[in-house]
Amino acid sequence: MSFREVNALRKSGDLEAATAMAEHDIEQYRDEWSCKALYWCLNDKAKQLEGNELSECITRMRNLLTTIGDDDIAQSCLQRLERRLIPHMAVVRQAADSAKDPSQAHKAYKTILSIYEAGELDCSLQSDFAWVIYRALHADQSENGELRKELLSKYRELNIERSPILHSLILGEAVRVEKAWPQMFMFTEFIEWWGLDNLTEDDWEQFKTNDGNKLLSRVEKMIYLYTKEVQSISEIQPSAQFMEVLNKAIGKWSTDDNLIRCKALLLTKQGDIDGAIEIYKRIIKLTSGQKYYLWSDLAALVSDIDLKIGLLSKALLLRVQEEFLGKVRTQLAQLLFDKRLYANALYEVQKIEETYQSNGWNVPSNVRFIAQNIPTSTQSYNNTSVYPQWAQKANEFIYTDSQSTHMVKVAHREDYVMQANGKNKKVIKWTLVDNHGESITIKPNKFNLYRADIGTCFEVKKSDNQVIYLSAIDAENVNWRKSFKGSLSVHTNKAGKPFGFADDCYVPGNLLKQVKDGDRVAGVAICTDGKWRCIYIRKL
Repeated sequence: MSFREVNALRKSGDLEAATAMAEHDIEQYRDEWSCKALYWCLNDKAKQLEGNELSECITRMRNLLTTIGDDDIAQSCLQRLERRLIPHMAVVRQAADSAKDPSQAHKAYKTILSIYEAGELDCSLQSDFAWVIYRALHADQSENGELRKELLSKYRELNIERSPILHSLILGEAVRVEKAWPQMFMFTEFIEWWGLDNLTEDDWEQFKTNDGNKLLSRVEKMIYLYTKEVQSISEIQPSAQFMEVLNKAIGKWSTDDNLIRCKALLLTKQGDIDGAIEIYKRIIKLTSGQKYYLWSDLAALVSDIDLKIGLLSKALLLRVQEEFLGKVRTQLAQLLFDKRLYANALYEVQKIEETYQSNGWNVPSNVRFIAQNIPTSTQSYNNTSVYPQWAQKANEFIYTDSQSTHMVKVAHREDYVMQANGKNKKVIKWTLVDNHGESITIKPNKFNLYRADIGTCFEVKKSDNQVIYLSAIDAENVNWRKSFKGSLSVHTNKAGKPFGFADDCYVPGNLLKQVKDGDRVAGVAICTDGKWRCIYIRKL
């Protein structure tokens, strides 16, 4: 009989007749096709067998396969049958399948765990157990942190070739456990065991929710938690491999100030204070100085007392809820107390006490010590008026490498803004101009400036088009600004509008209201495009 006839009988469902025919054929002539015919009959028959009968059937199939030769399908079928001989195979497979249902995942884990702890889980089934562990981790919504710690520990024990997909999923679960229960286990040690060289492209992938919000990648989440643990445990230092991953993340998300801050914090932990200071200066510029904790972090690193005060003042000039400023005010209070600026220190102490007491918090012992040692006759001084002055030193420190320019005050304006309490607040604005005719408008009180005549010269520094430093300078340093005296001559243009000249300086019509033709005048002029233009004039 031919292979085709045996195969047809087998597929028709008459396995007994097909097997008998194949046995007869192979006794007559053993070749590749007769072996194939019997092999597939035995394969179908083996599906109904168990124990010794299955083992004997597999032995015969293995023998036939040596004659059949290279046949991937036949080999794969044999391997599946051989797995059925493994102890507890059926139980483990059934548990693994049931674990795909989140409600059954923990039960499946317990089923396989009993086999594993009895030392009866074959190594070939450990990958199944690994997937069950992940599904149990992912499905668990309880507050049982110890269970999740146990699950991660069991995964680590398994002697398996790590599937990249599963290994990344386990990383995600480890992140979730650490975030919910900080230091439930040593996260940094887990990461070193996990192996950062196992990171995949998916681990670096950010996602967006349906409403457009960004979701952090697994790498970013891991970095933040790793950094936090290194900070909180004195004995831990970041590994070189972790720092490489962090640098790669910073390169990928170069505008993420939180990632860059992680590097500054870790450099601080490693003792590289100068390196950390430079990074903080970079982040502050990146965030336009709008994150209070960056100023506080930096204040802790510098040694100059006045600079520390300036940096903390920058933090307090930002609009931040008082509940977040306790640490900043405590640092500043101590510095002011040490400098014997008791009135200023008392103000910070009172702000801390007010906030802590209103929230039912205990006032820190070091704040109580300061309060008890300030002379009893001291009257509190409201520091809000001196923060801008103190902050100038911080501005100089941060923006020392920022390009400066000279500008002259050319206009002064007062506006009234309605406040929430219904009262009008006067807002003063100055207009400054440079020698190219470019102008800016600033609020002088932001820089602790309250009075300046028209024609006053300033050194100005900017970052991201924002003025971050402003200081009055001697007019002699600005060669495109001059004071003049002379006789005023008034003229009229074709439109009938007046203009004038004095000492070769053009005087626009809006400045002629208090002077007239022929008057002796004095004023201030600036030069743009080679021409002198009066910005202030008065009659002598």
